[in-house]
Amino acid sequence: MEKLESYLEKDGRITTGQMADICGLTKRALRLYHEKGLLSPVFHDEDTGYRYYSLCQIPRADRIARLQNLGFTLSEIGELLLGMSLNSERELYARKVSEVRAEKARLSVVEQLLREHLEMEGSSEDLVVSGVSLKWKPERTFVVINLEGCEVQLASEHTEEGALAWYYAMALMREHIQQLGLPAVVCNHISTMISPENLAQRNFSVDRACVAVPQQYLPLEEDTLVIPEGFVVYATALTFFDNSGKSSEVAGIEELLDYISAHKFAIRGSYMGIGDVDEEITGSLGGTFDRLRFEIPVTLPN
Repeated sequence: MEKLESYLEKDGRITTGQMADICGLTKRALRLYHEKGLLSPVFHDEDTGYRYYSLCQIPRADRIARLQNLGFTLSEIGELLLGMSLNSERELYARKVSEVRAEKARLSVVEQLLREHLEMEGSSEDLVVSGVSLKWKPERTFVVINLEGCEVQLASEHTEEGALAWYYAMALMREHIQQLGLPAVVCNHISTMISPENLAQRNFSVDRACVAVPQQYLPLEEDTLVIPEGFVVYATALTFFDNSGKSSEVAGIEELLDYISAHKFAIRGSYMGIGDVDEEITGSLGGTFDRLRFEIPVTLPN
């Protein structure tokens, strides 16, 4: 940065570039502040088109930048600069705190979902036998969504009616998530559930779903499910239906149950199906997922 004395021009005025340099801003930011009526140049030379600022405007420019860094919009900053009552200012700051907390919750969930996606690729630590993996998982907490009056039976083959029923169930899940005030991003990773009792009978009825939520963001007085640390068996698929229309999920669950039975494991929790379906499932047999994961918590024999 140049010496401050070298900035002084025409009666102590400084150019837009010099103002930006001193304040650590860009010329574009200063132009935007001007357009929004937050900080106007003290002089506009119509012959050259240059705009000039005063050194005494530096504190105001600095305050605008600091408020932006705190997440305030330029509209909100305008209200603060105009002056407001102490109560109104406290309400504005309190609202911003709530927004920051909501964003922290969203980012925490985003991080968790990204990590889970990476885990779906498997690792060298997994024990892989006939396409089924056995892995130790830490304790996890989920918010449970009950699909009252909308039980979905996982069909072994693709049907238009089954796909529409599934979309309706997904709509109910998303609506419930929004009512809880959870970050919208959790809708990207809803897990379907089949109870241990139904699994034992090979009845693939889905009457509940769940979403993983960091402990500190769990809604109060909501049905939660804690899966203690332990082993899970899981398999993955790239599509919901294969080219012949057969359900990869049903085949995957069957494979998990066969593996559990053959190794004399005990089922210790509900089946969870995790994946992201595309929008064309009702119109074709595509139903592609980034990665579909089938998982059942188990207890190994002594």
